[in-house]
Amino acid sequence: MAISDILACQGTPMTVASQKTDENPSRSLDLTDLRAQLEQQCDSSKLLATLWVSWFTFFLTVNYVAIGWFTTTTEGNTIDKQALFIVAGNFIVQLALGIAATMILHRWTIDADKNMKRVSAKIRELTPRESHAFSFEKGRLAGFITPALLIGACAMGVLVIAWCFIAVHAQTHTATVAPASRQTGKAVPK
Repeated sequence: MAISDILACQGTPMTVASQKTDENPSRSLDLTDLRAQLEQQCDSSKLLATLWVSWFTFFLTVNYVAIGWFTTTTEGNTIDKQALFIVAGNFIVQLALGIAATMILHRWTIDADKNMKRVSAKIRELTPRESHAFSFEKGRLAGFITPALLIGACAMGVLVIAWCFIAVHAQTHTATVAPASRQTGKAVPK
């Protein structure tokens, strides 16, 4: 198995027995530890990227469905502006927390990428004969996930603006459903 396969998170790291390094056991053990560390970092990065994409997809779908539901009224029905304001506030807070979590993951991804570079350089140093087959770029997850995280944070920012607009619009333009009509869902003229 080549180092590029390890960096691409494919397979398992080579064992000490399969290494053609010098007879220094310390060097073989160090190399095995570095490869295991690199594989663990790569696996963690893949898992976090997968979890974030799944969460982001679900969360934005819920937001768009809620926006569509709250901005569509049927004939004679209106939405309680106080309830809409509370719901919009809750979505705004959730989106702000989502943006914060995304930026924390973004920072972690950059740090993990730097760590993978450092470990990869150390592996290259310990295995100069294999350096021609070495490809750090193949294993880099940050090249994909870092821009995706920034785009995701921007998409959540757009939704914050949309919810703010909906909340302000509801406070200034939507009629309140009278308490007597809450059972029927139809607005009662005041």
